[in-house]
Amino acid sequence: MRNKKSLFTISAQNTDLKPRLPLESVYHENEYDQDKEEIRNRLEIYNQIISEYYDERTNGKRNDSWTSQMANMLEKQSRMYMKEFVEKLELNLK
Repeated sequence: MRNKKSLFTISAQNTDLKPRLPLESVYHENEYDQDKEEIRNRLEIYNQIISEYYDERTNGKRNDSWTSQMANMLEKQSRMYMKEFVEKLELNLK
């Protein structure tokens, strides 16, 4: 039988919370921010913050940015079955 204490571990690693995009970058009411330069600046700042976070958390093994992660994710098709699924359930209200 396993020792019950072995089921739980306490990490000695840094457990800082992952930085998130600022609220003004993700929350909009009635319209999106139209200032492309401001959007670009916010993303550049967040890219720097998240890159430093990954670098510190992985001791330099991971060095990427949020925008590169999003670009890689959006290059691939995913959930291609959803249109058919929604139509089959007649949830595609128009």
